[in-house]
Amino acid sequence: MPTTSTLVSTQELARELGCAKKTVLHYVHNFGLPVHRLGPRVFRYDLDEVHAWLRSNPMPAQGAPSGTPTDADDDYRDSIRKLVDAAPALSADQADRASARFSRAVRRECRGNPHWRAAPGRPATSA
Repeated sequence: MPTTSTLVSTQELARELGCAKKTVLHYVHNFGLPVHRLGPRVFRYDLDEVHAWLRSNPMPAQGAPSGTPTDADDDYRDSIRKLVDAAPALSADQADRASARFSRAVRRECRGNPHWRAAPGRPATSA
């Protein structure tokens, strides 16, 4: 085990790698990022070990830019589309109730938001 002077905390490692503390912990628990546990909730990392591990284990963090669909996204969308297509059509009464609930939810969500404007021809909701 390296001397304690070469060990850094989870927060310091996150700052070093330019990611969130949660991401570091996710890599520890799911991908085997090397860690030295000094207690049940005290993790320390040797920067040399971490950098060597990152060189030998390329991670998807630098993959497709955020917002770019992946094959997994397409598969998920296809499965949802199949479920929606297989569902029976709504009756007029069901459609009216769903529309009313959606409208109430939108009004509740937009209430007090200074950036929201009512649709043309519709009164704005009061706070």
